[in-house]
Amino acid sequence: KVFFAIMPVWFVPVGITIATLAAIIASQAMITGSFTLVSEAIKLNLWPKMKINYPTEEKGQLYIPGINLLLCIGCVAVVLFFGGESKNMEAAYGLSITITMIMTSCLLIYYMMLKRVRKLWITLYLIVYLTIEFSFLFANMDKFPHGGYVSIVIGGLLFGVNYIWYQSRRIRNRYVEFVKLEEYLPQLQELSNDTSIPK
Repeated sequence: KVFFAIMPVWFVPVGITIATLAAIIASQAMITGSFTLVSEAIKLNLWPKMKINYPTEEKGQLYIPGINLLLCIGCVAVVLFFGGESKNMEAAYGLSITITMIMTSCLLIYYMMLKRVRKLWITLYLIVYLTIEFSFLFANMDKFPHGGYVSIVIGGLLFGVNYIWYQSRRIRNRYVEFVKLEEYLPQLQELSNDTSIPK
């Protein structure tokens, strides 16, 4: 009903087409971004090992079936949870975008500090961007009880997986003994030269 009130009736098919194309583009960006982020998280030992397929020889192209399935289940679960009410899904989306903007700024500030950028530029960036982003956050906080909390719950679950995996790796590494490879080079060379054992 709101859709028809905003645009003329003759423009509705065009509007639906544009909205569908925008949704396809956004979903492709989210899927690609998820694959890239999870791949990097696996390399940094922040996510459990998963099967990664490389469909082509092109650098950077990858496909993670487990994440694809997880995204599918997540999308269906969110739609069922909200009962198809777009205004509640919009609240969750708006809050998650705002939090993503703030986290991106925090990571950029950390990167600038590592690169020893002058404190004046970091302070200017902090004042300008975080003022804008926190004003968005405070403006969106009224969406929290109307579905925005779902973004926090999903983000918290993902952070929980990262934190638990990282801490468990640290605990396991305490009980792993690392030895120098040089001590075992003669044995490895002997095995490598042994033609009776198939490689």
